[in-house]
Amino acid sequence: MATVKLTHPLASSLAQCFYGYGRPTGAAIDRYFKRLQAPWDVAEGASNKEERVEALLAWVGNNCPDRISETVNWMVYDLHRGGHLDPGQDEVYVGNSMARNLTAQLAKQGLQVGDDGELREITPLAAGSLPASRSHVRAEISRLQRSHEDPAALLGHTKDLLETVAKTVIHETGGAVDDRLDYPQLLRKAREVLPLMPTDLEPASRAGKAMERFINGLWTMANSVNELRNAAGTGHGRLTTGPFGTAHPRAVADAAVALARLWLELLDQQAEGEP
Repeated sequence: MATVKLTHPLASSLAQCFYGYGRPTGAAIDRYFKRLQAPWDVAEGASNKEERVEALLAWVGNNCPDRISETVNWMVYDLHRGGHLDPGQDEVYVGNSMARNLTAQLAKQGLQVGDDGELREITPLAAGSLPASRSHVRAEISRLQRSHEDPAALLGHTKDLLETVAKTVIHETGGAVDDRLDYPQLLRKAREVLPLMPTDLEPASRAGKAMERFINGLWTMANSVNELRNAAGTGHGRLTTGPFGTAHPRAVADAAVALARLWLELLDQQAEGEP
């Protein structure tokens, strides 16, 4: 079960999802009281379900903090199971604003609602599948995953990840890492010492040509990461906020992670003597 810290914004956003017709019923809230053995007068004076839930959460936080995670998980599960967080369920959906607010508050704690309604740690990026046997790579992965709601930080840490992996490739193939190399030069050197093209694939074949186009696309993407970071990422100080939300930077990060994963897997194969 995911561990939850009960903050006022989280309690408020969660309680709001219970307000109104078609949301979890008063009977469902009664079940929370019974499970927790909470006094009924905790919510005395509450005029609706939202206020009852908020009062109950406050009581849990003050009287049995060890059950906060359990309680929040119950509530989120019931909201999910009832379709209240699904925009496709028009009649019972809590609405974009409430759903986004709850999702954002959970995300601040590194949590998301899984397809089964259970809370779990966020793996918003493909970084979760990266080979992470190297502590310095793990550190970059952690920074990237913590930045999932910050577009500028996402772009900055995506560039950092590719730089770290490129330096790892150069170092572990016996080369010297020259700190004077800029980003494109660093990637180019790593590409030279550890080519991505499969050695057993005939370049002139149909599959070979298609794979070459795909790999060239990865390099185009990698260079774009640098340009995007310089234009809209962290590190330069800006007078305005970034030009886009999180969707595109997350896609950029996922694409960059695909290159990083491929490089590290090939590096491990080479170390094990595999072709």
